[in-house]
Amino acid sequence: MQEVTYHTVAYGSKAFKCQREYGVVVPEWDGILTDATPRLPLLIMLHGKDSNRHSWWNNTRFRRWIAHYNLVTVFYEGENGWYSNGFDGNHPFEDDFFQDFLPHVEANLPVAPYDKRNRAIGGFSMGGYGAIKLVLKQPEKFSLAVSHSGSLEKPRVAEDHSVFGHPVHHRSFRGSEDVFLLAERAACNWITERPFVLFDCGRDDELVEGNHKFRDHLNFLNYPHSYREMPGYHTFPYWDRAFKTALPEIAHRLGATIRK
Repeated sequence: MQEVTYHTVAYGSKAFKCQREYGVVVPEWDGILTDATPRLPLLIMLHGKDSNRHSWWNNTRFRRWIAHYNLVTVFYEGENGWYSNGFDGNHPFEDDFFQDFLPHVEANLPVAPYDKRNRAIGGFSMGGYGAIKLVLKQPEKFSLAVSHSGSLEKPRVAEDHSVFGHPVHHRSFRGSEDVFLLAERAACNWITERPFVLFDCGRDDELVEGNHKFRDHLNFLNYPHSYREMPGYHTFPYWDRAFKTALPEIAHRLGATIRK
């Protein structure tokens, strides 16, 4: 099996009024898009706080695990913006993601014709929160959210925050970014229209209690999900193992075939 290669691609962001970059991995693609180019399911990967779009590639064995599947994988740059527009709208990561980044990916990479069943978002820590939040905000676009050690309670923490604002003065905005409330809203849809949530956390991770609360909340809502707990901390070795463990189910749900 040939190894996969990581490329950096730029796109024009109207939200940020500049060129932004993201990472791309496409097996056996020469960079030229034609009618004969094989089209593949799309997996978008998000990074954690104080990390960047290269973190999955540089700090885990992601390249080894992903090389087994026919998938287009892209790595979005979220800085420390929590994949949100922020309470003051000054750092519009959510608008950029949906209005600029995603349309660019759809138009310029060999992704399968649009079908929510072949679209997913995954991530670790802040990116795990972002994956669930973005998928639940626009459930018509994705079939799957994948979170490893997600910081799922961050908008609920009763302290001032540079992205989520004041816990009282910006309560309405915080509610719009709260995955617990977003899951309640998504649970009102027909079950076939609810994206699946696949998430996990290390038993010794400081965020495990928040993941337990979210698991219990999804159980109460009868929302389709799967939660796994394994030994580990809030570290890249855990996220490496967690992604390897989850990848077969991710590929199955997206309809990604195994590379020969």
